[in-house]
Amino acid sequence: MQWSALAEERARRLAAANLDWNAVRQLAEAEELAPFLYHWVRGKDLVPAPLEQRLAAAYHNTAAQNALQLNDLAHSLDLLAAEGVAVVVLKGAALSEGLYRNVAVRPMEDVDLLVCPAALPRAIKILSDYCGVPALSESQIDALVEREREMILTKAETPATVFDLHWQALDSPYHPHTRFTNWLWKNGQQPFEIGNRPARMLDRQALVLHLCGHRVIDPGRRTLLWLYDIASAIFHYRDGLEWDELIDHAQQFDLVLPLQQAVAAICAEWDGLIPNPVARRIENLTASRGEWAFQDWADSSDRAQVRLMRANLASLTHWRARVGYVLGNLFPQIQYMRHRYAVRDPFHILLTYPYRWLQSLYRVVCR
Repeated sequence: MQWSALAEERARRLAAANLDWNAVRQLAEAEELAPFLYHWVRGKDLVPAPLEQRLAAAYHNTAAQNALQLNDLAHSLDLLAAEGVAVVVLKGAALSEGLYRNVAVRPMEDVDLLVCPAALPRAIKILSDYCGVPALSESQIDALVEREREMILTKAETPATVFDLHWQALDSPYHPHTRFTNWLWKNGQQPFEIGNRPARMLDRQALVLHLCGHRVIDPGRRTLLWLYDIASAIFHYRDGLEWDELIDHAQQFDLVLPLQQAVAAICAEWDGLIPNPVARRIENLTASRGEWAFQDWADSSDRAQVRLMRANLASLTHWRARVGYVLGNLFPQIQYMRHRYAVRDPFHILLTYPYRWLQSLYRVVCR
């Protein structure tokens, strides 16, 4: 109904065809689309009154929860800006305000923020103080930056807003996705407002790629909600979306498979939303050897470190980059080893390296 003038007529024909409305409700709730469904059917006599009332409850509950979280986000953005910490708002919070412009339609589990690794200590301290939780030590932060890509901070007071602080845009240990994050900081942002406060979110090309990447890398995101987010972004930016540029970036950052899977699913659900020549071009793209290896690792229940290393090595074309990657995995920073193995004595820290190598060798042999 948002994208096609014929949709409401088709919906009325479906509604008259003895639908199992309980199944409709279960699907809408399971796919996190109940607030959206209410937004488009309310007052149109399209669904039975009891179902419309239940959808309305989901809509108003989402509005209340999101309003509280966005209020916390606005305050935290003020605090971060006062300390000169640059922030990009990601996912639900950015979509609710920057894309849908309605806090009631898009459920949010948490508030996602992207900061530069260099600003991470300041960001953690500011958000820790705001949430009322102890801040991490310098060595703990160094260990986080070395091996992790995000950190969860939960506000101690009601409402218990959850901040998901990212220093890499995608929760992925794949090397080209790190380059994607670096590009976002230089070229992939646009301004928007949260509670009449200036903020930053991903621009049109970056937003579509980021949503596609998250949907495939995180199996929990493969719901209709996330597919609808991507389709909505494509529709919203349809007049200014540079498909050539988007495709080039997908190839550059090894996000071809996520783009292909999302476009195929969107074309199956909403025919005509993506121009046919563009859809065919994306379908015919060839993913790199490294991307296939990483996708195989991401989809597997056996996420062996050695398979991840192979994928990353395949993504690196220069021998110096490959040597640097191998050495970085063989000899992580001492701060990380101290935190990872909970040792303080310098001699014992040195022993953690051969222990790490033997442990990895044992896993390879056992598999």
